[in-house]
Amino acid sequence: RPHRHNAPRSVRAATRWTSRSRQSVSLLTLVVLVLVETGCADRVAPAPRLVLLYAPCSVSKQFLSPWNESLSFTPNIAEFAENSTVFARHQTETGQSGISYASLLSGSQADHHGVYRHPATLSDDLYLIAEAYAEAGYETFFWNGHSMTKAGFNYAQGVTAGNHFPKGLIAHDGRFFEILERLARDPEYKAFVLTNFTVTHGPYRTKHVARFMKKYPAETLGLSWEDVEKYAPLYLDSPFALTWNHAATLQRLKIGDELPKLVRVIELLYRANINYLDRLFGSVYHAIVGKDLMDESLIVFTADHGEVLYRESATFKWTHSMLLAHEVLGVPLIIHSPLLPKAAAPYAGVTRSVDVFPTMAGLSNIELPTDRGIRGVDLSRILTEGLPAPDLLAYSHTTVLVKSVFRQMYQKRRERNWLEARKFFPDERVDHIWVAVRSDDEWFKYRKLGSGSWATQAFDLAADPEAKRDIFDAGDTRHVSIRDDLLAYKAMLVRTYGESGDQAIDHRLSDENEDDLLRSLGYIQ
Repeated sequence: RPHRHNAPRSVRAATRWTSRSRQSVSLLTLVVLVLVETGCADRVAPAPRLVLLYAPCSVSKQFLSPWNESLSFTPNIAEFAENSTVFARHQTETGQSGISYASLLSGSQADHHGVYRHPATLSDDLYLIAEAYAEAGYETFFWNGHSMTKAGFNYAQGVTAGNHFPKGLIAHDGRFFEILERLARDPEYKAFVLTNFTVTHGPYRTKHVARFMKKYPAETLGLSWEDVEKYAPLYLDSPFALTWNHAATLQRLKIGDELPKLVRVIELLYRANINYLDRLFGSVYHAIVGKDLMDESLIVFTADHGEVLYRESATFKWTHSMLLAHEVLGVPLIIHSPLLPKAAAPYAGVTRSVDVFPTMAGLSNIELPTDRGIRGVDLSRILTEGLPAPDLLAYSHTTVLVKSVFRQMYQKRRERNWLEARKFFPDERVDHIWVAVRSDDEWFKYRKLGSGSWATQAFDLAADPEAKRDIFDAGDTRHVSIRDDLLAYKAMLVRTYGESGDQAIDHRLSDENEDDLLRSLGYIQ
C-alpha cells in the first residue's frame, strides 16, 4: 500500500491523480457508448439532460442494502444500485452538515471553503456545483430541506432565480413534474436538480415505526410494539444525556440489564426512518423512470455524513457530530450515468466528498476552471474506461464546537447531559479538533483521550470493522510518518481557521436565532 498523504503538501500530491421525441437523442447516446466501449471515440458523449444530486442528511450506509445485503427495507435504493456504480469506500469531510455540504458542493475542504462549524455563511468567492451547471446551459434547481444550507447562508449560489425551494424534493412536487414533462418533450432542455433534507437525524422519530413493523416483521430485531412503547420514550426523554454522558446516564436511569433492548429499540427507530427515506427516494427515481429519462440522466445518491448508533468502542453513541467514527465518515455514494457499465462491480477505491463535484462534471462533459479552488479528483475517466483506481487518501476532521452547544454544556440545569463530552471538547477553540485519514481499509486518527492526553490510533477496518483493536505501532516508521502527516493536516486546519477569522465563519445570526436553527435539528434542547 503506497504511502501518500495530503496534508498539507500532499493535498496537492493526492489531487494530481487528478417517448419518441427523444429517440434520436437516445440513439445518439447508444452509438457514442458503443464507440467509447470499442475505443473509437475519446470520451465523446452527449451531456446528460437531467442531473440529480440527491444528498440527504445522516444516512448510515450500513443500513442500506447495497452495502448490507442482509437487509430488505431499502428496496428502491437497491433497485437503483443494480444499474449504477456503488462506491465501497467513500468518505466525507466531517460529521457535521454545514461543513460536509460545503465540501460536497465546492469540491474543497475547510481550509478553502472556510466552514469549520455551522451555521455558517459560504463566501461569494466559492465556486459551487450549481454554478458550473448553470454556466453549461442547465436550468438549476435546489430543493433545500436542511436548515444549515439555506440560501441565506449562500449554499444556493448558481441556482436559477425563483428555483430555490425551502423543502426537500418529493416526486409529486408540481415544479419537479414540470421539469420532467419539459425534458420529455424538449430534447434541447437540460436541468440540474439538487436536494438535501433530513428524515433520519437524531433524536430518531417514532412516526414511521408502526408501518415499518407491519411491512418488515423480519427486520424488527425481535421487538414487539410493547417494547417500542416502553423504551422509545426513555430514549426520547434523555437523548443528549445518553449520547454525551452515556455511562453515567445509564447508571442514573438504572438501565442495567435493559440496555440491550433499549439499544435495539433505538436502532429500530433509525431503521424505520431509513425505510421512509427509501420510499421518498424511490418515488423520485421511479418518476424519472416513468418518463423514460434514465438513459439521459446522471443521478447521484450520497449523504453529508453517516451515523453511529450503539457501538461499545465508540466514544459517543447515537450521533455524528464531534466524532470521528467510520460509520459517520463512510457515507453512501451511488452514481448512475449512461456512460457507466450497468451492474458493474462496486468501485473499490477510496473516494472523498470533494471528488463528487468534479466527477459529476466529467460525466457531464463540463470542463471546470482550474483556479476556483476545486481540490477533488475527476474520476469519470477511471469509471468509464475501467482504469485502476487511484490511490487517494481521505482526510477528515471534527467540527469546532458550536456556540449554542457550548452554552448548553455549561448551563447548570443541563450540564449533567454533557459531562463526558466536556472532557474532549471543553471549549470553542479550534485546537480541540480531531483528525483522521483513510487509505484502503487502513484508518488512522489523532484524537484526545478521556484522560486529556492526545494519541494516534490505527485500525484495520477489513479485519476489525468495529474498530476495537488499536494497532498503532510507534516503532513502525510508516505509522510514525502517517502520524506526522496527521499532525501537519491538523496544523494546517488550525492555521487556516485563524487566518479566515470571522469573515469565513460569519454566523450573521443572533444567539436566539442560532439556537432555534440548532434546536430544529436536535443539536440542543
